[in-house]
Amino acid sequence: MRSLGLVSACLVVALSGFFGVVWLFTPHSSVDDIAKDLAKIDFDTLPALGDFTGSDIAARLQSEPGWDRLHWKCDKPKGLPLAPGLIAVYGFETRRSGGVQGLIAVIPHKGVRNPPTADSLATAAPTSEYLSARIGESVCVAWQQGDVVCVCVIKGGPDSLSTLQSLLEQPAA
Repeated sequence: MRSLGLVSACLVVALSGFFGVVWLFTPHSSVDDIAKDLAKIDFDTLPALGDFTGSDIAARLQSEPGWDRLHWKCDKPKGLPLAPGLIAVYGFETRRSGGVQGLIAVIPHKGVRNPPTADSLATAAPTSEYLSARIGESVCVAWQQGDVVCVCVIKGGPDSLSTLQSLLEQPAA
């Protein structure tokens, strides 16, 4: 009887360890979770967030042609409160074309549950109609680029997204 109790206890510990490791390596954030956390950030107070301290993968914004034409709110990425050591946040606004503002979260691919299928902002479609955010009514788009997933909340509706996509596709003046 004593041996059976010892074997049972060992089995419980082994199973707990196995499922703990599985839980640890399973992505916990969805695009919707990240968008909801981005929606809580006020564009004007973005610099007050703590600096991002996570991996180099998310610490550099994966640039697409044209991103250099945007005005970036902070010199360094900020940590998203949902996961400050995993998710880097960047704020941007266009220098022309109606002043589109937005926030981009960059997450290592392995940290996102059900990653998006789009491979760039140009091919990304809004995940829903509107998102009530501190920067104003917004749309959310998400895409994969290399080994990261980008989630972007853009102030305004589909017109703002189209304006931003058009601006990024135009050749430099």
